[in-house]
Amino acid sequence: MRNNNKTTNLSSHSIGLVDITTIAIDTNLPQKERHAEYIRQIRNPHKYICGKFTVTAVHPNNGVTLEDCLRGMMA
Repeated sequence: MRNNNKTTNLSSHSIGLVDITTIAIDTNLPQKERHAEYIRQIRNPHKYICGKFTVTAVHPNNGVTLEDCLRGMMA
């Protein structure tokens, strides 16, 4: 299985992105509220910074779900 997450060194393309290492979520919140808080803080869950890298999540258009991919890796 191919890793579809792309990482690049920080550049001008990273301006305005959130560093995921700075996010803090109150674990006492209910799951729905934790999820909403994560989205509020990360702003764009498909493109963010992790340390020195910009991460862009890319999803294939082949109809395979994340669950199917995980099952395939564990089989």
